[in-house]
Amino acid sequence: MRPLILAVALVGALGCRTAPPVTHTGDRPDPTVAPTGSEDSDTDTDTDTEPRVTDGRVLLLVSIDGFRWDYLDRGATPNLDRIAAGVRADGLQPPFPSYTFPSHYTIVTGLHPEHHGIVSNVFYDPVRRDQFKLGAPEDMTDGSWWGGEPLWNTAERQGMPAATLFWPGSEAVIGGRRPTDWTPYDSGMSYDDRVDTVLGWLSREPATRPGFATLYFSSVDSAGHGHGPDDAAVDDAIRGVDKAMGRLLDGIDGAGLTDLVDVVVVSDHGMAPKDPEKIVFLDGAAVLQGVHVVEYSPLLQARIPDPDKARAVRDGLDALDHVACHLKADTPEDWHYRDHRAIGDVVCLAENGWQLTQRAYYEDNRDRFEGGTHGWDPDWQAMHGIFLARGPRFKQGVRVGTLQAVDLYGVMCQAMGLEPAVNDGDPSVASQLLAE
Repeated sequence: MRPLILAVALVGALGCRTAPPVTHTGDRPDPTVAPTGSEDSDTDTDTDTEPRVTDGRVLLLVSIDGFRWDYLDRGATPNLDRIAAGVRADGLQPPFPSYTFPSHYTIVTGLHPEHHGIVSNVFYDPVRRDQFKLGAPEDMTDGSWWGGEPLWNTAERQGMPAATLFWPGSEAVIGGRRPTDWTPYDSGMSYDDRVDTVLGWLSREPATRPGFATLYFSSVDSAGHGHGPDDAAVDDAIRGVDKAMGRLLDGIDGAGLTDLVDVVVVSDHGMAPKDPEKIVFLDGAAVLQGVHVVEYSPLLQARIPDPDKARAVRDGLDALDHVACHLKADTPEDWHYRDHRAIGDVVCLAENGWQLTQRAYYEDNRDRFEGGTHGWDPDWQAMHGIFLARGPRFKQGVRVGTLQAVDLYGVMCQAMGLEPAVNDGDPSVASQLLAE
């Protein structure tokens, strides 16, 4: 079994191509056809007939993948600082696990992963007898994996057009809906082209302008994985993203849209260095023989239907130093990681900064245990990302404490005047961030 890092490496391969990216406009799902492999064929047959109620205002949600909370203090972000002059949080704590897909989808649904179903970057569903894999095109477009109601669908359901330029889940028909505008993920799309695509949406007439839109940048995460969070390559990536944000802000201001557009900037998680001296080798854990280990490090999940065997595996792994193991039903309450069938029967988490692997794999792939990664306990500050907001619907000159990713969906719904779907967030958080 290969460690999780192999799945993470697939991010850069998503949707690569040399042809220009395809943007789908007004491509509504056929309400009579359920997504491939769907277990729930419930669709909304009113999608094409709802009146559009946009007033020309836009909330633009920007994700800078892997941008740790303290990267803002490196002196390389003059344009992000322009946004931070509105609202800045001390950090943004991801859900458990602190991985890309669960966190991004929590931000736009207000649900913990155990409730929206994207319980990791890689996981196995024993009922479907199928594995979800970050980067697999068939999983990105199959709405039956994606539970809850993402914010673009909340907007569309209430008559507000939405547009997504890359976000986990945005390529799928979920609950019979998808954004009015959406773009398949293309890692090769330049940052200038990404920004200009969004500015093109914002330049539409108010009646057709999306009320909610997303934008995504990946280079900071890639640099952190490849070189570690303290490397100069991360500073270069930060400067590149900040330049793109300057292009975006200048475009908004130059078009006279400053008083109509709220820009919210988040990151899905932070980043911590890998230490090749901090490795737990699992070879001595004989209990793993014949066990289906879905992912290895720093989160290990194993499928073990037999309860007695599951307890034996839990006990054997928990006896190792620098790793804590639980049965699914006994995971820590603050993880919110019990109530989904795709969560492993045994769930182990390495101590902060430690990695889990087999010795043979380590010997053949030593370079994979250097650089940086995430996935450790979301309480660890190194796993925290950022939250910044600028615009007419947000306060100005406000610094708040660390926010929870699960609370942002409700905040954004309230900012846009949308009735939120059922979610796990705290509705009182909005009062800290939104202008009266």
